[in-house]
Amino acid sequence: MTAARREGALTLYGPTGGPGTQEALTELFQQAYPGITVNATFLDQREQVSRVMAERTAGRYLTDVLVGGTTGFVVSLKQAGALIPLSPALVLPDVVDESGWLDGHLWWSDMAEPYVNLMYLGVVAPIVINTRLVDANQFASFYDLLDPGGRGRWSPRTSGPGARRRPVPLHVQEPRAGPIVHRASVRELDLTLSSDQRQIMDWVADGRFSIGYSSARSSP
Repeated sequence: MTAARREGALTLYGPTGGPGTQEALTELFQQAYPGITVNATFLDQREQVSRVMAERTAGRYLTDVLVGGTTGFVVSLKQAGALIPLSPALVLPDVVDESGWLDGHLWWSDMAEPYVNLMYLGVVAPIVINTRLVDANQFASFYDLLDPGGRGRWSPRTSGPGARRRPVPLHVQEPRAGPIVHRASVRELDLTLSSDQRQIMDWVADGRFSIGYSSARSSP
């Protein structure tokens, strides 16, 4: 922040989300910090990662802040040494005070320090069902999703390049179901993966698959 005030500008790569997201990262930030102009470019995560890697290869450090997904940042940019720890850059009292966060701690997407990617969104990841093919009433809990009868019926959404190289877990907040459902993998359920949300919705709607998972975006 000190450097941004001194330079009078901040260069940001942000996500290709809705107008609300882009407004918050530009106009609302500039209102909160007069004198700092946000030079923002909104790209999908692959493009963000590609641009930053190209900048580093050329020995150029053009981007100050990245806002977007997790997999590409942590798997690609962090491992390439292109990111610095984020914690020292947190300045707002309500952010630094971890007691205000869920379960009293910051939610980092990294598995280990140094932490470079902070999760600040709630993820809306419903399971959608083609009711012409499946009776929704047969699912009384998340345990029922692991029934062998579900093999070959699933089309879950991957979260990014890294997710395609490892089993896709089914995350739930139910404490008892979590550890069991988390172990469900591509091999166990014979999942068909796609990173295209529209494609998943089309597949479920036209009956190619009866169930779709993680078919919605994150939201504030």
